[in-house]
Amino acid sequence: MKRMKKIGFLGLAAFAMILCLLWKPAWADDQEEDLSGIGSRDQVIDQGQVTDTVFWKVTENDQGQHTLLIDGTGPMTDYKSVNDVPWLKWKNTLYHMEIGDGITRIGNHSMNGFSISSVHIGSGVESIGKYAFQHGRNMKEIRIPGNVKRVETAAFEFHHGLAEIVLEEGIEVLEYHCFATQNGIIKDIFRGKAFLEFFLIVLQICG
Repeated sequence: MKRMKKIGFLGLAAFAMILCLLWKPAWADDQEEDLSGIGSRDQVIDQGQVTDTVFWKVTENDQGQHTLLIDGTGPMTDYKSVNDVPWLKWKNTLYHMEIGDGITRIGNHSMNGFSISSVHIGSGVESIGKYAFQHGRNMKEIRIPGNVKRVETAAFEFHHGLAEIVLEEGIEVLEYHCFATQNGIIKDIFRGKAFLEFFLIVLQICG
């Protein structure tokens, strides 16, 4: 009789442990979503290192779209040519670019000639390097946040199809030809220190 009671107790304990393993509170899904991070639900198909503190990865979503994620801390490398960027093989298939908030500079030639349709510039980016997005093909609009202080020479030059450029308050320097495109129009511009160089750019766009 005592043996049967012992077996019964062990069985109940095992059953309780199984329930604990299977049961998941309703708030758990929300917590996982909050901690998921940029692109974590997409499949990582390529990745690498830009510097000791800056990393990149390419992800693919359920629709087959590819996103380039740049994350970490500090500036990206200033490349001498687009042929030097480590994600070059994705040049014709990338759909979106995401710059993490810890990145302080988008490097020269980083996306020169790439076919991305959109880019999100993180809150820590202070400068966009020379020729960074030159000769783009699919982006229709670009918003430069006010934390970016300098947009360098030809950063968005000859970006075919770019029809709307939004510059938020806080930008200080727009270098020569940074938005030189025949189709470009400025939707909104706060003219602080950047006014003179911006005016010269408008003459190039409209001239």
